[in-house]
Amino acid sequence: MLDRKYVLNNLDLIEQNMVDRQSKPVDLQLFAELESEYRGKEQRLQQLRESANAIAQQRSPEAIERGRRLRDEERTLREEVARLRERSDALLRVIPNLTHPDVPIGGEEDSRGIAFGPVNPPMFDFLPKDHVDLATDLGILDLAAGSRVAGAGFYFLQGEAVLLEFALQQLALERLIAAGVLPADRARAGQRRDHDGCGLRTARRREQFLPP
Repeated sequence: MLDRKYVLNNLDLIEQNMVDRQSKPVDLQLFAELESEYRGKEQRLQQLRESANAIAQQRSPEAIERGRRLRDEERTLREEVARLRERSDALLRVIPNLTHPDVPIGGEEDSRGIAFGPVNPPMFDFLPKDHVDLATDLGILDLAAGSRVAGAGFYFLQGEAVLLEFALQQLALERLIAAGVLPADRARAGQRRDHDGCGLRTARRREQFLPP
C-alpha cells in the first residue's frame, strides 16, 4: 500500500499509473478531499482536548458545564474523524502500486520476450518429465499431504528440496548484505493497519491472529 502523503503529493503520477496498468480507477480527488477534511477535524479535535483539559482544572459550575459540552463535542468529532479515516483508507487500499519504469505499457501483446541468457536451453533425445513428476519421483515433493492439510494445489517440500530452499535464501541474504542491505526479520504479529498495508487482506478475518 502506498504512503498517503506520497499519494497526495503525486496525484497526477498515481492517476497515470492507473491508466498505464489498465487497473480499476480510484477517485483520487475524493481521496484528497477526505484527507483534507480529516486533517482539519483532527486539528479541531486536538484543540477541543486541550480546552477540555484546561477547563477540568476549574471547579465552578460554569466551568463544569462548559467542560461537559466540550467532551460531548469531542466525542462527536472523534467519531467523525474515525469515519473519515475509514473512508480514505478504503480508497488508499485499492490504489495500485507504482509500476517499474522498465515495464512496457499495454497488454500481453506488448510484453517483452524472456531471454535465457548466454546459454541455450538444453535439447534432449527423450521426453523430459515436468517439475512435479520429477520432484515426486525424487521424493522431495509431497502433493498428497499438502492437499490433505491445506487443500488442492498445496504441497510439502521435503528432504533435499528443503535444504535447497534454505540454501537459496542464504545465497540471497549474502548478496543483499554484500550490497549494503541490513537484514530484518518480520514481526510475528501486527496491527491491522500494518497487515492491510502489506497487502495481506482477506475476508476471513477469523483466520488471522491480529491484536485489536
